[in-house]
Amino acid sequence: MLWTKTDKLSYFRRQQDRSTAYADNPVSKTKEDYTRAQWQIDAHGFWRSSGNRYLTKEEIKNVSVNNLQAVYRKFSRDTVYDYNEHVELAKELDSMDKLPATFMVVAPGSWTWEVWDDINRMKTLNTEQSRRRQQMHVCPLQIDIVERIINRYSNKGDLILDPFAGIFTVPMTAIKMDRKGYGIELNPDYFRDGVGYCKAAENEMDTPTLFDFIEI
Repeated sequence: MLWTKTDKLSYFRRQQDRSTAYADNPVSKTKEDYTRAQWQIDAHGFWRSSGNRYLTKEEIKNVSVNNLQAVYRKFSRDTVYDYNEHVELAKELDSMDKLPATFMVVAPGSWTWEVWDDINRMKTLNTEQSRRRQQMHVCPLQIDIVERIINRYSNKGDLILDPFAGIFTVPMTAIKMDRKGYGIELNPDYFRDGVGYCKAAENEMDTPTLFDFIEI
């Protein structure tokens, strides 16, 4: 798999065995690790929120900032989109101090399965970089995307390569998901921080829990 800085994913299939038309190392899942229920949801690729009626714009303005993203996403799927109305709503929220500068709370929802609009854009390693007072990455990769793609297109124990690793979101997540992470990065500060995240992930995977001792 190849990750790019434009938040696009390109994946290339290994050359097939011409005698059987199968790859020599196919991605396979057991029914216990990857249930039919999960496969059906992943294969569909688009999720809808439940609700017994549509919200009004006045109700949306009264929603707390913590829940505003999900509420507006659903509202935008259920109504005909109007750009000017969208801008006006954002302006009103701004006047009410409910339009944060660090993330978008009124992002429109998608009507197509080809777009994942349920990704938490704030869930990145930049949060940890900020806490550690380290250099922030200019374009951090969302952990939700990485977890979903690794789970869908690889087996446990596989090697996951990110040739533009940044602060090593992909290798670190691969380690946490029982894969092997391999990252390449030119920026020495990003590389140093990324190696630290990978080591922390390895330590976390190797550290026994209370339940481990109970089983013993």
